[in-house]
Amino acid sequence: MASGADKSRYSRLLIVDDDANQLRTLIRIFEAEGCDVVGCATAAEALEHLGGGDVGVAVVDLRLPDSTGSQLLGKLEPLSAQVQIIIHTAYSSYESARDAVNLGAFAYVEKGADPNELVHHVQRAFRARLARYAAQLEDAVAERTRKLQASEERLQRIIRGSNDGLWEWPDLANDEQWWSPRFFEMLGYEDGEFTPTLANFAEMLHPKDRAVMVAIEDLLESRDPFESEYRMRTKSGNYLWLHARGQVFRNESGQPVGMAGTVHDITPRKRAEEAYQTLVKKSLQGLVILQDQRMVFANQALADMLGYTIDELLEMSPEAVNERVHPDDRAKVWENHEKRLGGGNPPARYQHRLVRKDGAVRWVEIFVSKTQVRDRPAIQIAFLDVTEQKKMEARLRQRDTELAHLGRLSMMGEMAAGLAHELNQPLYAITNYATGINLRLQTAAADSEELTEVMEKISGQAKRASEIIRRLRNTVQKREPHRSSTDLNDLLQDLLKLAEHELRQNSVSVHLDLHEKLPLVSADAIQIQQVALNLMRNAVDAMLGVSTNQRQLTLTTSLVNGHAVEVGVGDSGAGLSDEIHPKIFDPFFTTKAEGLGMGLAISRTIVEAHEGRIWATPNSPHGTVFRFIIPTDEKGLNRAK
Repeated sequence: MASGADKSRYSRLLIVDDDANQLRTLIRIFEAEGCDVVGCATAAEALEHLGGGDVGVAVVDLRLPDSTGSQLLGKLEPLSAQVQIIIHTAYSSYESARDAVNLGAFAYVEKGADPNELVHHVQRAFRARLARYAAQLEDAVAERTRKLQASEERLQRIIRGSNDGLWEWPDLANDEQWWSPRFFEMLGYEDGEFTPTLANFAEMLHPKDRAVMVAIEDLLESRDPFESEYRMRTKSGNYLWLHARGQVFRNESGQPVGMAGTVHDITPRKRAEEAYQTLVKKSLQGLVILQDQRMVFANQALADMLGYTIDELLEMSPEAVNERVHPDDRAKVWENHEKRLGGGNPPARYQHRLVRKDGAVRWVEIFVSKTQVRDRPAIQIAFLDVTEQKKMEARLRQRDTELAHLGRLSMMGEMAAGLAHELNQPLYAITNYATGINLRLQTAAADSEELTEVMEKISGQAKRASEIIRRLRNTVQKREPHRSSTDLNDLLQDLLKLAEHELRQNSVSVHLDLHEKLPLVSADAIQIQQVALNLMRNAVDAMLGVSTNQRQLTLTTSLVNGHAVEVGVGDSGAGLSDEIHPKIFDPFFTTKAEGLGMGLAISRTIVEAHEGRIWATPNSPHGTVFRFIIPTDEKGLNRAK
């Protein structure tokens, strides 16, 4: 029979019989046998008891008031795997016995038989029930054992294969801990070379990291996972940086009972951070991180650049930070920063001015990128002091201006004879007209209309002389470069008048192909005039070796890509050889016997200072075309449209 220890699971005997006397008799019999018996008179009650999960054997009458035998057996069939069903009936037949067995009944007993037969079958059913339960339990234990073994093997593989060290302090009341083989290996020891304890851990900590021991006390009060970084001494005496993570375990009453976690070797990262910090501290570039217009990081180079201490920079208000940017540059600088923070793509590299603590102004070139500080967007900037470079650029621009001026003086000196001839013509005409008027006045032969006509001729010739002098004066005057909206078509036509005598003297014809609606360019007119005049005179020199009827100077203007104007100066000379072509813009390179080799070099400097480009290509059918482009003036471009 079932023992008391087994009564908690399938240990009850259920007797189902609608005969009250028969039910009481059977209950007394089996209670005397030591069974925990429950009785009922209907199929519905029987099914309710069987659904409770504590019935192991059921003695069931086939004929009940609320169910036929076949109906009841059909309902009991799904329970036959859990409950041993014994049919106890007064209306036995071969067919009903066969149906009962087919539907999973454990035994079939007639009511008129010896009661001991029913007791025997019930005892046998309980033993079968216990055997089945034992088998199920054994299978469950075997499956659980298999899973535990697999889990243990998996855990061991993870422990062996993990790059992290594992540790456990299973009992906080006991000093002894467990460290994985990898933890020992990190520290240079063999697995189990010593017994890890809290005292050993404390002794191996770096002296500056002993605060970790105090932190452990605080962790016992926390219910959150923890992590910490500290150094531990290895077997060789060196120190290893470790990043530890773990969790405190508590009992049912919430008291801490143990701890466990992992350690990861972060020594390479720490060394890289130390190297980076050293690099930042010793960097010649000023470095800063801006967040909400405050400096959240600044290095010593930036502090030196601005004349403050690092602490003073980090304590600055947004207003004070703003004042460190030159007033003329503030709008541009903060607009770019706002665009970058907003996901835009402003220039990552540009120049502006900073104002030092003493009020001095420094030019800087900055390199800007977006970063994160405490999960919020920030701006990272590297500053390079380019003040001396700016001063050098100013000196170079001054030198270029002076060279260009000397070039113009030299060019005018070479053109002096022609210019003198051009100027002599109107002066000679003025002299002749004035002499004629004087003679007429002396003879009183002049009338007012005739005198007026002669005076108008004198005025015209005087204006002509004045225009020649104006062009000459504009060309040779020394002044700082000044850009303004310039019409290159007008500029070229003015130059033709200035070089008219030289072109005529050398029998050079001129062909103009000028764009009708040419936009204005932003340029220093005198400097661009110098470039064009130099190219025109070089073209004339290049054609002296060909017959006079072949000498043609071609001047062209055109619009390039809608944002630049191209000027072309072509000749019909012999052209440039492959050997000479790469050198033509080099300073002091010349093919002329008396040339200095500075004309084209100065021209390139002027064009590039205007953000343009100059180059030479072969002309068709022979000769060379020098071309240069200058960016358009936006207002002029709109006007031309």
